[in-house]
Amino acid sequence: MIETVLSRAVSDINSYYDANEQLRNNQTFALSITKLDQAVQRLNQLLTLYEQLVAKGLPVEGLLRKGIRDSLLVLLDDCGRKVAGRYLDSQSVLQLDREIIALDERLCSIWLRVVQTYAGNIPDSLHNMKALLEDPNRAGVIVEKIHQLQTKWPLTYKDITEFISLVHEGQSLLATVQIDNEDVRRFIEKLRNQQATIADLNQNVLDWIRKYNLESRIKVSFDRQ
Repeated sequence: MIETVLSRAVSDINSYYDANEQLRNNQTFALSITKLDQAVQRLNQLLTLYEQLVAKGLPVEGLLRKGIRDSLLVLLDDCGRKVAGRYLDSQSVLQLDREIIALDERLCSIWLRVVQTYAGNIPDSLHNMKALLEDPNRAGVIVEKIHQLQTKWPLTYKDITEFISLVHEGQSLLATVQIDNEDVRRFIEKLRNQQATIADLNQNVLDWIRKYNLESRIKVSFDRQ
């Protein structure tokens, strides 16, 4: 009799442990699924952003090199099989997440380089030549916004289009500076690079300054270099 009761008790205990183990497994699986969903969403955002940068003609080649692409495909396939078998674990998701973080950091670094390459010396030129432009206040706003977008991350499609628009607007503003002759062109180039000195103020340049009433707006160095 006692053996039967004891056996039943042991069986009940084992059933309890089995049920709780299944519950724990289900909870782990559910948590892993949630983390996987977050990782996949972030990866999708990064790939969409990359495609948008490419579509705008920005120099972002090299982000998805074969090694990176293959590694992502292997990890995604591994997670997919484990989801189908209902044994997805946190370690598999963590490995995928690390690869996505690395991709995120790489794309951020590429964006910094894109801003420097695509904008070129336009922000510096706008800053150095602000006094000569038709709308100096707008020039200052353009420079500030370009700098803000350079350090902004993550980006949106709106950020990309705004950046391109700002660069083109800056180019248009710089084009409003009237250039009458080659001496003036050289003088303006030196102004852009903050290298203009009093030695550059020859007669052609002085006539140009007076013609456009720029006497109070141009600053040069007394260093003749």
